[in-house]
Amino acid sequence: MVTLAGNVGDGLPYVRKGLYRQMMKMVVGGRDTLVGPAADAAMTLLQARVDSRDATTISRLRANAIDRFEAAGFPRAQAEQALTMIDVPDAWKGSKLRSASDLKALHIPVLAVYGTKDTVVDDAPAARAALASNHLARVVMLDGLGHSFQEGAVTGAPDEASKLGPYLGSPRVVAVVGDWLRDALSSKSPRGMGKAR
Repeated sequence: MVTLAGNVGDGLPYVRKGLYRQMMKMVVGGRDTLVGPAADAAMTLLQARVDSRDATTISRLRANAIDRFEAAGFPRAQAEQALTMIDVPDAWKGSKLRSASDLKALHIPVLAVYGTKDTVVDDAPAARAALASNHLARVVMLDGLGHSFQEGAVTGAPDEASKLGPYLGSPRVVAVVGDWLRDALSSKSPRGMGKAR
């Protein structure tokens, strides 16, 4: 199995981590003391949705989340818009995410590849932890590549990708994956596998 910049986590705590990270990037001078409670309020709302709470409770939790977003530095209209994008059925299903548990349960060859300039997914440490007991797993960090695995990344920000070459265009990622697949599929001792690092 090969994952490229794969998300690793379980349940709503994992969803919170991603939301928190995005909010810290968006809020000028973002501080944990303000962004953390806003992310927590959004997760409380999502948990209430998962638990099928009543409309009055949902309305109260939505209002609280909007207030927390405002306190974190979002103008009210932006806070309402952000919450509208977060409070959706797909996000409610976040409670069922089990990518960390699923990776931990694998005892087959696994290659997890990440770029050191990826500003979208920074889950290489979580992948290492999840794959630690799998002697057939390998976690690779490719220096200077962003989320799209394109050469020439300077910041790694998503808006930079359109100015670079093709998505997954780095010859290094192609070589790492190709070599690993060749070794994993050969009957010889797999040189590219080993303890997750």
